[in-house]
Amino acid sequence: KGFTHQVGDMVTISSEKFGALINRVRLSPDCPHWSYGASHLMRDLASADLI
Repeated sequence: KGFTHQVGDMVTISSEKFGALINRVRLSPDCPHWSYGASHLMRDLASADLI
């Protein structure tokens, strides 16, 4: 049936190991520029001994 979230919805993704990520659905033109890339994520996860 496809993607069911609507603009304005609060979406939570969680796991016991990593905690929760909570965001409000927005259209990409309305979002701030994202400069935190995959290499930053891997470095942060490694520094927290999660990978």
